[in-house]
Amino acid sequence: MPAPATQQEREELAVTYAALILHDDGLPITEENLNKILTASAVKVQAFWPRVFAKLLEGKDASQIEDIILGGGAAPGGAAPGAPAAG
Repeated sequence: MPAPATQQEREELAVTYAALILHDDGLPITEENLNKILTASAVKVQAFWPRVFAKLLEGKDASQIEDIILGGGAAPGGAAPGAPAAG
């Protein structure tokens, strides 16, 4: 994956990583917790990013959060391209 090209992309990526850290630690993904991670990491982002992510992920269960942050993943049960069919 290429490095983020714009400041906006870098900020979005930083907040995404902060959300993943909170999710992995089983902590609520709130604006306050996102800001704590970003502050501890000495990463500055525009104030709306943590708020947007917190609202987007509010009330979601673990699998929904993973789908949103990680992009949904691969379809279940499919064989890899070029792999022999089962059976």
